[in-house]
Amino acid sequence: YEENGLSGWIIPTRNDGMALNRLYSYDNNRALINSALETCGGTGLIQMYGTSAVRYLCEDAEYTYSYKSATITKAGEKTTYYLRLVKYLKFVKK
Repeated sequence: YEENGLSGWIIPTRNDGMALNRLYSYDNNRALINSALETCGGTGLIQMYGTSAVRYLCEDAEYTYSYKSATITKAGEKTTYYLRLVKYLKFVKK
């Protein structure tokens, strides 16, 4: 996937989904990243939609993770899911 000239975006793996959950399931952390995302014109991470936990696709869109619970579940056919692509970056300290 390519967006604004940046290529290499992928669907997160299950491990990525769990790492994202650990980082952003806390309200304060999610508020910080959402502020940064929205400042850049992006959309924030959503934990709940009404009374339902929002699920994001991972692992070739066959599994899901959420910011409400730390479980990875198999994706179903009749549920609406969100997709948050990730990109791996390598930084070299000078």
